[in-house]
Amino acid sequence: MYGIFDKNKYKSIVKKNNLSQKDIVRKLNDDYNIDITLGGVKSWTRTTLNAQGEIFQPNIKTLNALADMCNCSIQDFFSDAESKRQQIAIEEISSKPDHYSNSISKAFLSTMPSGLDKLIENFLLLNDEQQSQVKENVKELAMKNMKF
Repeated sequence: MYGIFDKNKYKSIVKKNNLSQKDIVRKLNDDYNIDITLGGVKSWTRTTLNAQGEIFQPNIKTLNALADMCNCSIQDFFSDAESKRQQIAIEEISSKPDHYSNSISKAFLSTMPSGLDKLIENFLLLNDEQQSQVKENVKELAMKNMKF
């Protein structure tokens, strides 16, 4: 697993989204095709241990569904998320690559100066030596414009 599942964070997120444990079971079963019982969902809020001596917590598929259902990140369910942020983010992004690539592309394109897309397109038509020369020229111009 990715860290320590925090039952209190889970409870807070679920409460904020006005979801009961029965709602979660129904949505996981019906909307996400995840077979789980009410007892399984309730086990995430208890401190009892499973047969392996571990606290019950949802698997990655269920965490992704819960995050989607609650419009949050899977890392929001973990107390040690900051130390695991990169690992969790990679897993989350890889589970929905189209969603994130489209979002990132749109965000990037919306901040690009006008005409930069054409410049990049033309730059890619240059050979390696020409690209290196252009990069060096741009770097020199940028350094001249920097104020120290």
